[in-house]
Amino acid sequence: MVADLPISVVAYLLGWRFQLAAAIWLFVAGTGWWYFLSLRLERALQGIRYRYIHRHEGSITRLHI
Repeated sequence: MVADLPISVVAYLLGWRFQLAAAIWLFVAGTGWWYFLSLRLERALQGIRYRYIHRHEGSITRLHI
């Protein structure tokens, strides 16, 4: 539950009285949280890759000549 810390705070609060609601929240919101994080990571890597390719574009083409 520590890995899902922003999401698991609600599960901690619900878990004392509503265990099923806490489990459902953790499953649904946790899945959405990790999906969001993976999209952000993918976009960040695409940005890095884009900048690297365009920065080194001239040197890469010179190697192929």
